[in-house]
Amino acid sequence: MKKIYLIMTILITSILLVSCLPQKKEFNEDITQYDSINIIKNPKNAVTYIEESKSRDNDDNYQIYYKAKINSMMVEDVKVQANDITSYDNYSVIAYNTAGDDVKGAIQIIDVSNPNKPVVDYRITFSSHEINAIEYNKNTDEIIFGGITKMQNGNTEPIVGKIDLSDINAENIVNSIRYVNHINNIESEIIFDEYNVVTSIVELNSNIFVSIAKKGGLIKLDSNLNYLKDSKDFQDIKDMKISNQKIYALSGEKGVIYQINSDLSSSSEINSKVFDTDGKATLEIIENGTFAYSLGNNGFEVQTLNPIDETNSKFEENNYTVNSISYDPGLILASYTNGTESGFKIYYPKLIVENGEIKFKVENVGSEIFTSDKYGSEIKNASPNFVYVRNYNKKDGLLEYTDKYAFAAAGNAGVLFYSIKYNYEVTYTNLEKSKDYYTNFNNFEKISKKIEFKENISNVGLNFIYLEENSLFSSELGIFKHFENTPTKIEEIDTKEYEKSIVSPNISRNEKGIHLKMGSTFSKSFNGENKYLGIYIIEDGFISKNNMTYTSVSGLNSDNFDIYYDKDGNDGKGQLIFHLKYKNILNKNVSFILRFDYQEKPLDEIINIYKN
Repeated sequence: MKKIYLIMTILITSILLVSCLPQKKEFNEDITQYDSINIIKNPKNAVTYIEESKSRDNDDNYQIYYKAKINSMMVEDVKVQANDITSYDNYSVIAYNTAGDDVKGAIQIIDVSNPNKPVVDYRITFSSHEINAIEYNKNTDEIIFGGITKMQNGNTEPIVGKIDLSDINAENIVNSIRYVNHINNIESEIIFDEYNVVTSIVELNSNIFVSIAKKGGLIKLDSNLNYLKDSKDFQDIKDMKISNQKIYALSGEKGVIYQINSDLSSSSEINSKVFDTDGKATLEIIENGTFAYSLGNNGFEVQTLNPIDETNSKFEENNYTVNSISYDPGLILASYTNGTESGFKIYYPKLIVENGEIKFKVENVGSEIFTSDKYGSEIKNASPNFVYVRNYNKKDGLLEYTDKYAFAAAGNAGVLFYSIKYNYEVTYTNLEKSKDYYTNFNNFEKISKKIEFKENISNVGLNFIYLEENSLFSSELGIFKHFENTPTKIEEIDTKEYEKSIVSPNISRNEKGIHLKMGSTFSKSFNGENKYLGIYIIEDGFISKNNMTYTSVSGLNSDNFDIYYDKDGNDGKGQLIFHLKYKNILNKNVSFILRFDYQEKPLDEIINIYKN
């Protein structure tokens, strides 16, 4: 018995000694650890799913549904907060850091393929690193992360590392981590102060570019995170984006957007004194030459640049702080907080021309306020570090999935997950004849532009069928009601008198910006008690490879807008064909069909057909 006791004692002691060594050990098939990094696969209780909660005070065409909360988490008894996000395929990746003196961090990889049920696949925690920035490298299928690490002397040092998504392994992550110093400090190995953290990461031409706060500058690495002896002394870069093989970097100290070549050999300041802030700020590129950026306590701003004249449009009142904005074709999300409430707002962006001047306008189509009764007590004063919106990477038949998902970082409350849905639907119908037939307007009779109902009727089904748009405009299509007198300006239909309703924010493209095919349909119901149906098109912008041109609004009693009567179309019930010739641009137009669905009646029994 004594021998057995001695053997058991030695065995237990050995286990305790081995467990203290900084080497990989298996807790179970879901948890692995190496050094200061802990990986949990399929973590339990990572998400709280919400019985669908529709947000209030939103436009009929855009609805926000609160679906889930990615629960807040602790790293060695220290709560970490979400700070940055990126995405790839059907996954989103969130970076976490701490707001206090503790240097802890985490990364979560979330499967968002199900619009109703996000799932955390991996939770990776760092007991001695903060993770402040994150980016997906599509060339290597890796997540690149950056932040700071705490040194033995108590100082902090900026770092970068990577996660191989084909083999998520704690030891490999530890071995990938590199210190990143400004070019002036690399040889002398000067330790940075606490403000010199990695703020942003981008990939361009198989190289990794890392920005460091304050005077840390911009550093170029290869795909293995080795220093390439290239660095640039920029001031306090907050965020970076890539467009047309160039880096665009937002400076918080100097208040400019830098345009930088991939070899860092040349740069320029493409605008002057955007803002000056010590807080968080983000940059988005809406189109080539159009930038949106958050302004801290000054809201957010959009600026259009060369080759057109510079124009600025500022949104949000000065009593709101906007830490983050996010853009996906068709929508802008902007976080906000004012000390008493927090949340985010949804905007529909459009470029228009007024009195010959190009202006960027946004329409506020929804908002979400973080309230304690909906999100719990921890939501109080949860100034969002980021908001993020993306399209689902799915297809349904010929059309790509148009709903979007969104994340909002909410401090100690975790990360909130939403589905953003559009009430208009785009489907396809087979037309009896070819596009050439429908766009040869000699086949039809030109009629009056005033669509007059023969009787006061309600719930008429309107089916708009896309034919073609031989330009690269993104044109908003909509309807409105009116009496005998038609409005003379597009602004008038925004009033309650006309009850404007958007049919499609972009008649020629889906929500991923992909051009629609002939036969795509947009449906809308209409109440004909006002006697007259109005149709409008707002031309947002024409974009070619070498320049950018914009046209003004057409469609209200315009010579550029024609309506034709196809009496044999729609299985003999008749239909209207609309043709808009873009103003001042030759051979550019948009054409679509309008069908009426009311008690199986033919068109000439629903509306009066007047020859033009």
